[in-house]
Amino acid sequence: MENKTDQLNIFTLKLKLDRHKIKYSISEDEKHLTLGGADISSVDYMLALLPIVIGAVLMFLILVGILPYNRYIIILGFLAPIGFGIYRFGNIYWKKSSNKNLTSFSKDKVRLTMDGKESSYSSSDINSITYNVDNSTDATQEVFKGNLYLNLSGKRAIILGLTEKDRRLLSKDLDYFKNFLSNFIKL
Repeated sequence: MENKTDQLNIFTLKLKLDRHKIKYSISEDEKHLTLGGADISSVDYMLALLPIVIGAVLMFLILVGILPYNRYIIILGFLAPIGFGIYRFGNIYWKKSSNKNLTSFSKDKVRLTMDGKESSYSSSDINSITYNVDNSTDATQEVFKGNLYLNLSGKRAIILGLTEKDRRLLSKDLDYFKNFLSNFIKL
């Protein structure tokens, strides 16, 4: 990239991708960018597995008679932790499946690998880059989900899938990625 503004944009891009745990690579001359894959750590899996284990142990203690059988212990000690663990595993699965496509960007070209098939597009083949944010109005929703799409003639491919606790912040990040990538490939 040519100037300090471009270097700052690359630095900001790296910070945002790291915060959302998205795998990426940027060439040394900063003319090629590859996005693809979610960086799910073993801690994320442990945080999803731990409530399920706690719920199973409590259910075992109820079954052998160490804990008394009543509906509050069943709900709070067994069902709630297991439900929360399953919810966390669902979020991990969503993030991995939303970021499974490998997308390589260069100045006027995009290479997209979906389901093992690689396709190459020039910037003139790309209609736009768009995004959407989960429109759920559930006040108890813990995490909002959003996707960044590459719109081609006749098809739409997911570039990124992000999750965030703050809907406004998720929209701003997706808008940043959209504008950055549009400028990067000169749409």
